[in-house]
Amino acid sequence: MNFLSNIKSTGKHLLAQTYYNWANTYIQQGEYQRALTACNTALQHVPTFLDAYLLRGTALTQLGEHEAALSEINFVLDQNHKKMDALTQRGLVYYAIGDFAAAVSDYNVAIYLNPDHTTVLYLYRGLAEYAQGNLSAAISDYNAAIRCDPNNVVAYRRRGDVRVKQGQLSEALSDYFTYLERGVMQGFKQRNEVKTLIGELRRQI
Repeated sequence: MNFLSNIKSTGKHLLAQTYYNWANTYIQQGEYQRALTACNTALQHVPTFLDAYLLRGTALTQLGEHEAALSEINFVLDQNHKKMDALTQRGLVYYAIGDFAAAVSDYNVAIYLNPDHTTVLYLYRGLAEYAQGNLSAAISDYNAAIRCDPNNVVAYRRRGDVRVKQGQLSEALSDYFTYLERGVMQGFKQRNEVKTLIGELRRQI
């Protein structure tokens, strides 16, 4: 009986993983409702599959259902309060609903728990600090993101935005040029936005 039970359990986990993989693919394709359905099916097979709850939270976030997303992510953190991707995801939801202080708090914990995987976390925390008007803190985080990964081009762009606010126009120009030079894979819209900013700054200097 134990042998048969193990086979049945293995089969359920394989099915759950398959549906989870499909959900990830749907997320990447922007098909969030289909991702949600795939996550639901994965959890029917393995109700303890924490990553499926977290991915369901991602789909709900993209669908604008932030309270439902927070419920999923909080459940995951109740089971494992040190799960970095859950803290990161909850920070993104808090940012989306305008609770920037809560977002910073989650990023603080995630950075403390994972000091070697922080370039994106510093970037996210910088965005939340900037949204609160904490320009010096935002600059500090963007600097840290760039130290961790000199090719984090978004950090250059966002640091440039802060420097414009601080009146450091030449430094902002330098950051925007670095973004264009290193960010060749960035989207057409994003690159054009930065080119427009450069043109505006050149007229002011």
